[in-house]
Amino acid sequence: MHTILEELRVPFDDDQIKFKLQVKLDDNTGLAAPYVDARAVIDRLNSVVGLRWSEHYSMHYENGIWYAQCELHLYFEQKNDLPLKTYRTGFGIGDDPKAAESDAFKRAAVKFGVGAHLWESGLIKVEISGNKILTPRSDMLAALKQSSVGDEAANTPIGEIASSTHDPKPKAAKPAAGAGAASEKQVNLIKKLLGQSFDNPDELYDEIVMLLDDDELSKTNASVVIEHLLGKKENPEITTLLDMIGVQK
Repeated sequence: MHTILEELRVPFDDDQIKFKLQVKLDDNTGLAAPYVDARAVIDRLNSVVGLRWSEHYSMHYENGIWYAQCELHLYFEQKNDLPLKTYRTGFGIGDDPKAAESDAFKRAAVKFGVGAHLWESGLIKVEISGNKILTPRSDMLAALKQSSVGDEAANTPIGEIASSTHDPKPKAAKPAAGAGAASEKQVNLIKKLLGQSFDNPDELYDEIVMLLDDDELSKTNASVVIEHLLGKKENPEITTLLDMIGVQK
């Protein structure tokens, strides 16, 4: 099983990696995120585990946005010839069902290590014109391999590499990692509140972080989550996520 997981984590070849503009810093510069498409993930699963995997989706549509939950199941052969079944869950959002499913599928796959090197890398500083990236592809690949772009805001680990190319317009820049991060007290309170209603609070917390902040929950969004869980102010996206992934006590 460990060998299989190691094979799943093998970095993708350069020709499989794509880049998309994730954040606009100003009119001329931005941050690009590396990603692979769903076909590359499917090929990786097929090459490593063959037919011993399956995917199951739950879909929800609200206010013009599609939400998807993907359960990615892998089956491992054991010494006693009895299969070991394990799965990971991914939660995705898109403007159409296919985009949401692709997002959720890749978020589930990365939890098995598929594309983890992209997820763990930093956003890459690029030159832009409008929404177009001007920086040569070769330069972006070189920056990706160095895992450093020499910019505080660009050292934030990527939580969007599982997103499809149907993502909305590039986002405004977020605070640098660590600046304005949620306090330990906020994190503990969120997990405590989740644990009062759900049997999988840690998984839900991780999915909420990816939904709102990609990597590390900010103080502001931690307050949003707490207000939601306390019933003070509902957040529709959090509601949908909990409805789809939450395991009620």
